[in-house]
Amino acid sequence: MAEKIVFENRYYKIEIKLTQENPQNVVDIYQIDFFTKDQMPEYNESRVELNGPIDLTPYSPAPNFIISWSAIVPNKTTYKVFTGITSSKDSEPSIWNEATNGQSIPGIFKNDILTGKYLWIKEVFSTTDRTVTPIREWINIEIKD
Repeated sequence: MAEKIVFENRYYKIEIKLTQENPQNVVDIYQIDFFTKDQMPEYNESRVELNGPIDLTPYSPAPNFIISWSAIVPNKTTYKVFTGITSSKDSEPSIWNEATNGQSIPGIFKNDILTGKYLWIKEVFSTTDRTVTPIREWINIEIKD
């Protein structure tokens, strides 16, 4: 008999890929949530997930960062990704810019000085139908030069 999940669990799997054959840095972050039926979050028309802060200092001067994701977005749902840059790891951005899948991270330009800067990623999941919800399969940031 399978063991019952006693409480909510959230796991992250982070993969950093860099090989001689493919010299492009790729970072994949996967989030896996486990809930028992009684612990399932109540229905919300919208849910926001905040990722960060990610210290950008090691990447100064800025390379060309590409943000991409894969999401299942049924009818009557939306999935949007926003990014923000701060000078503090303790405060969320006051300005968020909507990202475009497969494009540069808004607000970061090649050769920008990133010392002391932090990247935040905000995902917004919305639905108007209680029977469906958007699902993010993966989101990653790639360095392309």
